[in-house]
Amino acid sequence: MEQRPEELRGPPPGVAIVTASDERDTIFKTVAGVYSTDRKPGSQLVIITADGQVSLGTIGKDGKPTSAHEAATREWTKYLYMPFLLLDVTPIEMGNGCVGTLRASLTAAIEPSRIIFLV
Repeated sequence: MEQRPEELRGPPPGVAIVTASDERDTIFKTVAGVYSTDRKPGSQLVIITADGQVSLGTIGKDGKPTSAHEAATREWTKYLYMPFLLLDVTPIEMGNGCVGTLRASLTAAIEPSRIIFLV
């Protein structure tokens, strides 16, 4: 009998391939939850929902699970109101040298909750 490569032999013993949607639904409803190796803030999580979505996350400072998407959104919004400086340099070559134009624009925004009115 010819020896087949490992990837063609099928799943290892004790592992079944689920193809029926009702079996799939039953499995995900059974395993739905948040899994981690410990409960410390910053620890990695695997979040499994009953509808079959699997995502990564972390334990927040408050001890509650946070998805990676929520954590990333919270991180980038810190920089949402950061000033933005745009420099535009246009060189123009002339005979024995060059000249050019330099334009700069500064855009800044303030969060409405942080506006302070001085009277």
